[in-house]
Amino acid sequence: LEQAIADLTDAYTGADALLKADIDALSEKHAALEQTMIEADAALLAAIEQLQADLDAAKKELESAMEEDVERLNSKIDT
Repeated sequence: LEQAIADLTDAYTGADALLKADIDALSEKHAALEQTMIEADAALLAAIEQLQADLDAAKKELESAMEEDVERLNSKIDT
């Protein structure tokens, strides 16, 4: 009986150490994943902001071109 208890204690101690190691590894992986997600969010935000700036610039160019076209057409109508 004493040997069985000693064997069971050893098995429990080994399993406990293995579980703690797995938990520690998962914690590290979780932290790395969280950092990656933070970096991805920042990169995505930067890309969205750049896209918005590009769209705003394109809109301004198109509006300017349309104004020039309207002026050109109006000058042809007036002549």
